[in-house]
Amino acid sequence: MDVGIFALCFQQNEDCQSLEEVFELGVADEGINEEKELPLLSSLTRLHLQWLPELKCIWKGPTRHVSLKSLIHLELQSLHKLTFIFTPSLAQSLFHLEKLLILSCGELKHIIREEDDEREIISEPLRFPKLKTIFISECGKLEHVFPDCVSPSLGNLEEIMIRDAGNLKQIFYRGKGDALTTDDIINFPQLRKLSLFSISNCSFFAPKNFAAQLPSLQNLRIYGHEELDNLLAQLQGLTSLETLELVYMPLPNMRCIWKGLVLSHLTSLVVYKCKRLTYVFIDNVIASLVQLEVLEISTCDELEQIIAKDNDDEKDQILAGSDLQSSCFPNLCRIEIKECNKLKSLFPIAMALGLKKLQLLEVRESSQLLGVFGQDDHVSPVNVEKEMVLPDLQELLLIQLPSIACFSLGCHDFLFPRLETLKVYECPKLTTKFTTTTNGSMSAQSEGFMNLRELYIGNMERVQDLMQVGRLVTNRRGGHELSLVSLETLHLSLLPDMRCIWEGLVPSNLTTLKVKECRRLTYAFTDNMTASLVQLKVLKISKCEELEQIIAKDNDDEKDRILSRSDLQSLCFPNLCQLKIKRCNKLKSLFPIAMASGLPKLQILEIRESSQLLGVFGQDDHASPVNVEKEMVLPNLQELSLQQLPSIACFIPGCYDFLFPRLEKLEMRQCPKLITKHATTSNGSMGAESEVFINSKEIYIRNCEGVQDLMQVGSLVTNIRGGHELSLLSLEKLHLNLLPDMRCIWKGLVPSNLTTLVVNECKRLTHIFTDSMIATLVQLNYLKISNCEELEQIIAKDIDDEKNKILLGRCHQSLCFPNSCSNEIIEDNKLKSHASPVDVEKEMVLHNLQWLFLEKLPSIVCFSHGCYDFLFPHLWMLEVRQCPKLTTKFATTSNGSMSAQSEVSQVAEDSSTGCSLPTNTCRMWTRNNGWEEKEEEEKGDDGGLIINSFR
Repeated sequence: MDVGIFALCFQQNEDCQSLEEVFELGVADEGINEEKELPLLSSLTRLHLQWLPELKCIWKGPTRHVSLKSLIHLELQSLHKLTFIFTPSLAQSLFHLEKLLILSCGELKHIIREEDDEREIISEPLRFPKLKTIFISECGKLEHVFPDCVSPSLGNLEEIMIRDAGNLKQIFYRGKGDALTTDDIINFPQLRKLSLFSISNCSFFAPKNFAAQLPSLQNLRIYGHEELDNLLAQLQGLTSLETLELVYMPLPNMRCIWKGLVLSHLTSLVVYKCKRLTYVFIDNVIASLVQLEVLEISTCDELEQIIAKDNDDEKDQILAGSDLQSSCFPNLCRIEIKECNKLKSLFPIAMALGLKKLQLLEVRESSQLLGVFGQDDHVSPVNVEKEMVLPDLQELLLIQLPSIACFSLGCHDFLFPRLETLKVYECPKLTTKFTTTTNGSMSAQSEGFMNLRELYIGNMERVQDLMQVGRLVTNRRGGHELSLVSLETLHLSLLPDMRCIWEGLVPSNLTTLKVKECRRLTYAFTDNMTASLVQLKVLKISKCEELEQIIAKDNDDEKDRILSRSDLQSLCFPNLCQLKIKRCNKLKSLFPIAMASGLPKLQILEIRESSQLLGVFGQDDHASPVNVEKEMVLPNLQELSLQQLPSIACFIPGCYDFLFPRLEKLEMRQCPKLITKHATTSNGSMGAESEVFINSKEIYIRNCEGVQDLMQVGSLVTNIRGGHELSLLSLEKLHLNLLPDMRCIWKGLVPSNLTTLVVNECKRLTHIFTDSMIATLVQLNYLKISNCEELEQIIAKDIDDEKNKILLGRCHQSLCFPNSCSNEIIEDNKLKSHASPVDVEKEMVLHNLQWLFLEKLPSIVCFSHGCYDFLFPHLWMLEVRQCPKLTTKFATTSNGSMSAQSEVSQVAEDSSTGCSLPTNTCRMWTRNNGWEEKEEEEKGDDGGLIINSFR
């Protein structure tokens, strides 16, 4: 044994799978000179053992000549057969142990075995003077941690965390022969954090008559403990406690907690899933909670009140206002209440005055809550008109409260002068009282929501405009109404009665507006307020069934709200970056054409599932003829997506040309009426150079009739009639799907940066590439072609005669896909081969092809029509499915690479080296696993069942 070991780590590998012990110590020699020899393992400072499934013990044999005096860090994990860690003699040498971590040792019963194998009498008490951290998790059979005689030496212990130890009886237990410590008190002067999770059988921290003094404890977390009162009775001297978390406790009340605790330093209280708990505080402890900052209570099914009287009569525990005149939480910053279904209010109204520093108030999913503050029946009538202020409240969230009717159960008005975020969701009974000021009018300015920056309103009936929202949560009867001077973010959803958003309000700092499922809303803005929306960056509107226009005239006559060009001469959104419209089926266009020049920063434009939309920009009937030829530019547009728009015919119903010089992604899906106008330049030709899509990186086109080639795609969304056509210099990804009229993809375009091409259901397409463009496809790494019925070849000759486009073999000699990683050809009934059989090199190499899929190709005979072979040196996966006529032999070479051999006579019959004579089966090869063969069942043409199998 090497006595110079400093660190040792064993982890799961093939050599350690059957390891049953780590150190086999053997029998000491009779003549050993114990005075001269260093003890074994005396230099070991770190020991880490994990994932050793057969390990039964760490030390085998006598340990009297072993010392762990230098061991600082011990970590044991997933040692499922280990039953103990130390013998008593070993434990005596752990003077420098600082960290003890034990995880997932399911059979562990003892950390220190009570007896040595040698039955030595241990005279000296066990001591761990430098131990700082104990972490034990998922040790289901562990009964105890340390004998109580160890506790006097734990002066430096800082943290204890024990979780999922269901059989633990005590943390410190009375060992055999242990003498009582002084006054039966265990002192842990440095212990700052104690966490006990899911150890329901642990009745006591230490032997029953002991008390634990924890003067430095700051964080106490107890989860799932059935006898909390016994445990807490032993924890004394908690003068420094700051955080208390109680989870999964069956307590009906918390009297036992408050009796033993000094709460003057408590800053955070978290109570979760204490299902029998009926209240949290008793009134006589409130005065000591001067430092409390965070109060979180959730999933307490029986909770009826947060503060109750200190009274044994359960029927007389409801607090009156007089009981709380001097009670408050002067430093409380955050209150979060969730899933407390018997709670009707948080506090009596008298307590509102004490919440001077409250910043966050969140109440959610509490079905019987009637108001945040409760009405006190004994309140003095002189205070009924009193105006209440929460001076520091910044976030107010009321979510899924089906019974709440108002913020306070009474007539008190509330002001929130610093409120920044207001969220009200699914509070259907939270209704308003329409009130006016003393002079009969509503005040124009307000201090109630002067600093409101975020407003979220959802699922509330009878809200017709935002002015009502201020009254919803304030019970306001005059003098203070909603102000949106600082509002930046507004989210409105599920407001079935909302007809108008603003009603005279001016959100001059608004940056984000999201409107969803406001069914009666007919417009978003009026013309006279758009000038103030200079900060608007994000506009999203979805599922607004009655929305007819985004900007309407500020006119009481609903029939005369359509804007003309003259109305919009100065309208714009100079900072709008993102515009998304979805499922607005009465909307025919987004803006009049005059507004296009007012969107200089627009980057994302997405419109989808709007059945009556005719164009993105509407044609102004009053437009001047001199402007018909005008060229419009969206200079920063990067993403344009038009999806499921069955009525759209063009980008704009008019004669305007549009340019998108920075467009990177173009998506057009299911726009069957979006057809092109064939246009040429003044000299009768198509523009050779273009800036329209010069930065386009991704194009997705689906279900667009009349599209015969990509050159027309540029005209689809631009109405271009000359000078600017489609350019694909930066194009990386192209997806074409359901284009029934497409005959040629490129039409002279050169996608030199193309990496991915996916073509599906382009029925009239006869070829993919032409020979003159192949040399430029150096970046191509993924090619997938499926369901193209007329496809005859992948590469065709670049000539005008459609009948003579089969590419000859000599044309292929210089063509390659040097970066091609994946080719997938699916269900192409007329595809004969990738090349013509004449003048072809004997062996072709696709250096970078990694994935090759041939699927549902009933006419394909061979991989390449000729007598040459293909090599795929970097192929990882090959799959051949339902290619009944394919005769090409796929086999591995001597170095493990895949090849496609055209001469069947060369084929070895052993399926482990290759596969031949394909049928309608699935054959898959991977570099790691070789060939896999699967049988497939399919119905024949006569309805019979065909069983396919390999040879």
